[in-house]
Amino acid sequence: MEVKNTIVEYSDLDGNPAKYEIVMDFEAAGARYALLLPLDENDPNARLMRIEAGEQIMALLPIETEEENEAVMKAYAELMGDGEN
Repeated sequence: MEVKNTIVEYSDLDGNPAKYEIVMDFEAAGARYALLLPLDENDPNARLMRIEAGEQIMALLPIETEEENEAVMKAYAELMGDGEN
């Protein structure tokens, strides 16, 4: 399932919805992750979320543990050329 350039709506913990564009996806820590950029230019907060996908449905889930977060951030930094050599 292609996810790049997909527009999604995500609600924060307070239930406030916002629209995001998935600008890239990548593998890390044995799972797939997406980088979401907000469509609202007043919102500076990009999000990294885990992708759970079936044949016809996709869910974006939050990163749950500090270990998962560290692995995802390391993989993202390496993709962006900021990883340690």
